[in-house]
Amino acid sequence: MEEKTYLKWYNKVGYGTGDIAGNVVYAFLSSFVMIYLTNTVGLNSGIVGTLIAVSKLFDGVTDIFFGTMIDRTKSKMGKARPWMFYGFFGCAVTLFGVFAIPTSLGKTAQYAWFFIAYTLLNDEQGLREQGCDYVPLPITREEGIANQWHVTRSAELDSSTGLSITVSCEDIDGALQFVSDLLEPEIIKLRFWGKEGDDYCVDENGLFYLTEEQEKRWMTSEEKRKHFCFYSYFPRVEGRLSDGINTFSLEYQTTEFFKNQPEDIQECFSAYGVTNYVDMIGNNESPGAWYPMYSYTTSLSSNSPAGQIRDQMEAVKHKWLPQVIMAEDFETAWEQYMKAYDSCNPEIYYRMLQLEVEKRVKG
Repeated sequence: MEEKTYLKWYNKVGYGTGDIAGNVVYAFLSSFVMIYLTNTVGLNSGIVGTLIAVSKLFDGVTDIFFGTMIDRTKSKMGKARPWMFYGFFGCAVTLFGVFAIPTSLGKTAQYAWFFIAYTLLNDEQGLREQGCDYVPLPITREEGIANQWHVTRSAELDSSTGLSITVSCEDIDGALQFVSDLLEPEIIKLRFWGKEGDDYCVDENGLFYLTEEQEKRWMTSEEKRKHFCFYSYFPRVEGRLSDGINTFSLEYQTTEFFKNQPEDIQECFSAYGVTNYVDMIGNNESPGAWYPMYSYTTSLSSNSPAGQIRDQMEAVKHKWLPQVIMAEDFETAWEQYMKAYDSCNPEIYYRMLQLEVEKRVKG
């Protein structure tokens, strides 16, 4: 029997946390860039929107350029890995540049600054489409523990997020009706699959599938933004559609999800004998009525004692964990990290969590 080989713990941490950077960049750009540019810098939203659109035109050139450069790269790290590694630094610099436009510059110079920084940032992010991908791994502290990264979903209430209606809303009933309409079966299908015939097809058994042309829209982030509107942070109904055959979203339709992944992701999935990220991580039963606790921890106010300790612990993790991972002397670095961690008085925070767990268990 062939002996199994296992990844080192730092390989698992590296692969498992890799996509955090991409999500941080996406969150900043999608949520704050227009607010920052218009409210803080004072730029015109119409001009900014035009610059963003023009910037996208460069993607057609830069994607080909980076793809060619990656194919020609020969190094000890392989072809894509050097670009992926140094691309992180490029993303950090250009993301900072997007949100650090000097107020001393004239308006024309400020527009130019944003356009250059934003275009370069998109070029760095485009590396994913050149094969620089990662896959999460189900890391646990020791063998035999079932990870809780993904559990069987039920009707639990996530109180950590929600929607609010401003006092200036002129049609509160209409706003609530809009949210309610988003949960209608046909709207769910439109949100996550699109329009039948244009965005997906149906076979003789009623199963949704994509043609090669439709697949391109799902594999290219820019095309995906043009053709779909998921209302990502609004309520949604998960599971299967009313037909009882298809899942509510393409990503949960096993055969379609796998074949629409980049080649390197497919290769990784096949090596592990899985077809999607959920199988890769593992799907376990919910550990109890108290789950998930993140709905409580993320809702803690930063003004509360537990919230302040949580923020301090997060700051310590952000500072020390990268140093621990890269340290030549792991034991020393770990001791320093734990000393800083313990100085936050985490026992107070965990005592509050325990009280919340007991409260939920009692119902």
